[in-house]
Amino acid sequence: MGNFKILLICGLAMNLTFACVTKVIQQQPPSPLAKILKDQTLWGKDYPAALAYLESWSKIGERTVEVFPEGVLGTTPYNSPEKVQQAAKQLAQAMKEPQPQPNDEFEDLLREPRKNPPPFQAEVISFLADVDSMRVVWTGTPLQLLAPNLSLATVEERLGQPEKVTQEVVPSVGELRPIVLTLYGYAGSKVAFAESDWAPRPGFVDRVIFDLPAVTTVVFK
Repeated sequence: MGNFKILLICGLAMNLTFACVTKVIQQQPPSPLAKILKDQTLWGKDYPAALAYLESWSKIGERTVEVFPEGVLGTTPYNSPEKVQQAAKQLAQAMKEPQPQPNDEFEDLLREPRKNPPPFQAEVISFLADVDSMRVVWTGTPLQLLAPNLSLATVEERLGQPEKVTQEVVPSVGELRPIVLTLYGYAGSKVAFAESDWAPRPGFVDRVIFDLPAVTTVVFK
């Protein structure tokens, strides 16, 4: 009987320990990347749909995508119409297939868009900054992927100072001067909010650049 009581006490202690550990795990704050991706102040009404289908881009080998207010642009340049059309078809097919299950913290955000067809389609565009290249893009009319008039001040208010600030020069067409993007990196630069010196007003977000493997790992199981 004494041994039985000892086993009961040990079992109770183990259960209490497990319960405490479980509670601690459940109360852990979201990762910095998850916090950014879930902050609805930063994103537009169609953003959840884009996030729900984001994994589709990996099926055509993309590792980085650029989220504009009205579309999502793949960063792989194609110099052959046949190749870019094939990539667009593959992306369209991937969007029709079952999408991965979201992690628990994204389940509410993605519940509705997962029930409906996406409000955008895969198309091909000639990239403005390089007339010799074409890219795949998600477009729809109208789309709102970023919060209207999203400013860098709002980003900083929500997320704090950027971890890293860099510049990227994008070649332009003909005699037009290059585009200079200033990138404000967060979450290990897995997400970067970009300001363009071509914008009519300084201080506003032109696009948001996603590290695709990092983002999909956080969002999906």
